[in-house]
Amino acid sequence: MNTRRTLFIAILPLGLNLSGQSVDTAPFRTFEGHGKSVQTVAFSPDGRTLATASLDKTAKLWEATTGGEVRTFRAHKSGVYSVAFSPDGRYLATGSLDNTARLWEIATGRLVRTFKGHKGAVSSVTFSPDGHYLATGAYDKTAKLWNAGTGREVRTFQGHEKSVLSVSFSPDGRTLATASGDKTAKLWEVASGREIRAFQGHDSWVVSVSFSPDGRTLATASGDKTAKLWEVITGREVNTFRGHDYSVVSVAFSSDGRTLATGSYDGTAKLWEVATGRLIRIFRGHNNRIYSVTFSPDGRTLATGSQDKTAKLWEVSDIVLPQLAETSVETVSSPAADVSRLPSIAILDFEGIGVSVQETRLLTNRVGTHLVQLGRYQVIERGEMEQILKEQEFQLTGCTTNECAVEIGQLIGAQQMLAGSIGKFGTVYTIDMKVIDVETGRVLRTTSYDTVGSINLLLTEGVAVMVRRIAGLD
Repeated sequence: MNTRRTLFIAILPLGLNLSGQSVDTAPFRTFEGHGKSVQTVAFSPDGRTLATASLDKTAKLWEATTGGEVRTFRAHKSGVYSVAFSPDGRYLATGSLDNTARLWEIATGRLVRTFKGHKGAVSSVTFSPDGHYLATGAYDKTAKLWNAGTGREVRTFQGHEKSVLSVSFSPDGRTLATASGDKTAKLWEVASGREIRAFQGHDSWVVSVSFSPDGRTLATASGDKTAKLWEVITGREVNTFRGHDYSVVSVAFSSDGRTLATGSYDGTAKLWEVATGRLIRIFRGHNNRIYSVTFSPDGRTLATGSQDKTAKLWEVSDIVLPQLAETSVETVSSPAADVSRLPSIAILDFEGIGVSVQETRLLTNRVGTHLVQLGRYQVIERGEMEQILKEQEFQLTGCTTNECAVEIGQLIGAQQMLAGSIGKFGTVYTIDMKVIDVETGRVLRTTSYDTVGSINLLLTEGVAVMVRRIAGLD
């Protein structure tokens, strides 16, 4: 698709007051090599290396300056969800859906030890500032403290009602913050395991938590589309950052504490001024959800990891604003950019009435196939749906009401949900479908298709016809 637009461009010096304005930014480097989504990104202490964790069961090291792949760590039996460097840069910790965390020697790639004790997937790993301890968060609703040198479990932090999705040490190492699917973040005393404080105010799961460099402020990211700042000493909510279209799932402070980065299911990362809450910059370039954001140690670069199987680096110091000089530019939209703008849709298991479970599942899968081929939606993969809902201990099967569909849509970051039923009455086979808007709960479209005598026509003809109707093409 060709579009012609007029751009107003001026290059402004650093340090200029950008009050009230934000600017889109493109990545300057992309890391490709993972077979599935990149869940977490982390810089080495010297900023020269980037680590990535992926659902392809591996973690990788990359040269930040060239994008070259350095090493792949393989041993986990399931997807790797989190990765962290030790403060001295000698070791890498990984957390996995196989319920374990592992420690690796970076120079050789050797597996040093495995941390076993969680009864659910390990969603987050982080080292204490002195490197003596490793903290882990898991789907079993707990966080654990481990002796990094021996692998011995030191302490368990219990108190959350749902999965612990993120852990972060304070700069002095005396406290640990946790984020949970129970809509809260908590602060714990490391030495005793005592809960100090709960941060309550989000309307959905809290996915990520991070301390400011001075330790006075805590940032949280949530499925309610916001990030929040909290005063650590009092637990008081300081500010709320609004502007993402879907769940905010990662948050990180710059090294000077002046800016905050957020990553979202809407496919963008954003940079905010901490003191004012002002949006400074929008990072666009991934063609799917962003799962992780982190700053380089010098604060000049932002790294992001995405469902599109890549990590990207972004410059956060140079400013280009749309104003002053007028020029006419003709652009060609790339397929990836177009996909990122399509509405996201998830398909619930259809309800079978008088037909077998196998027939119901096959027809439901065929609906998904036709939706993908149609190219009018971003279709959320079933495996990803199940993973997110598992984190929230939400049962996918048996969801037949509009209210249930909306709740699932909110959890997985879908704009629309497709639900339906497949049934038999006498010799008539029928499919009914409806599309539900997640934000409003309103049914956008409904359609049905009947055939007499054989269910085969539903698969070979009916589904294709109905999907085109749902997309508004017929």
